[in-house]
Amino acid sequence: MQKTAEAVSIGHPDKTADYISSYILDRLIEQDTNLRYAVEVMIKDNTVILGGEVTTSAKLGDLTALVKTALAEMMNVITLYGAIMLSTHLKSM
Repeated sequence: MQKTAEAVSIGHPDKTADYISSYILDRLIEQDTNLRYAVEVMIKDNTVILGGEVTTSAKLGDLTALVKTALAEMMNVITLYGAIMLSTHLKSM
């Protein structure tokens, strides 16, 4: 069996999706260290989609704003992705 590795640079959809997920997780951990976080971020063309579950006592606030802030931090371009579609299910603790 041959092993391979893939490296992607900043701006690649996979790296961008990982950064957005980590950014949201970091903001939530600041408020609740006992949270449960299972969120997938998918990016295609000009669309960012979040899907999954978060169990937390933290206030999530505006997820669209969090995504835009993460993108702005990562690429310094807020308008790179036009539509942001969110799919979340919140569980109370």
